[in-house]
Amino acid sequence: MARRRSAAEPLGTIWRVDDELWGLMLKALAELDPPCRGHRARIDPRAALNGMIYLLRTGCQWSALPAEFGDDSSVHRTMQRWVAKGVLPRVWAC
Repeated sequence: MARRRSAAEPLGTIWRVDDELWGLMLKALAELDPPCRGHRARIDPRAALNGMIYLLRTGCQWSALPAEFGDDSSVHRTMQRWVAKGVLPRVWAC
């Protein structure tokens, strides 16, 4: 006789980074992508991550990214920097 699996509750749709995930991101960012000195200040990294999630969930173009996430070019540049520095795989491994 086959064993029955207990029904797992589906996860809710993620549209914004919650505080727990953001805590993991801060640890990874502190090690792998510290703030640069002597240059123009970077955009808010949490807003940039929320913009990346929005973009991936909706499939919109970078130029259609809502302004609440920051400038589309800045969000894209942040994502490219994090991918190059291995920030996202480090967070996903936690």
